[in-house]
Amino acid sequence: MSGNQIESLRDAMLEEAVGQVIALAQNIDALVRALETAVPNARSEIEKGGEFAAMRFARVADERVVQFVNATREVSALRELLLGEVASAATTHSLKLFREEVAKAANDSRRQRIRDMSMAALFGGLGALAVGGLLVAGFHLMH
Repeated sequence: MSGNQIESLRDAMLEEAVGQVIALAQNIDALVRALETAVPNARSEIEKGGEFAAMRFARVADERVVQFVNATREVSALRELLLGEVASAATTHSLKLFREEVAKAANDSRRQRIRDMSMAALFGGLGALAVGGLLVAGFHLMH
């Protein structure tokens, strides 16, 4: 997976998580509105002697709580998935950088050895020429 694909996947997951959070917030708002209307209605019906209204209110509240819990679990699961993807991408990137640095160090060491050998050969050749020149000059002066 390339970096762009990972970022696209991460962005898509973030958009999905944000959408879930917005939906959750809307559900909470709906729950609050339902509770704001249900409480007075339930209270008046209970006052009229309707125990049935209290049970209906409890059932609606229980349903909303179940919806809220399920939505929270979905967002938590998405968050965990997103964190796993980010950690995986960071690990992959770190390994790539490490390998690049090791390869660079190995190439630098190899270049240094080649340069050192070339310099040694060059100066060795120059030294041999100088010694040879001195020997030739010495023989020439002796004869």
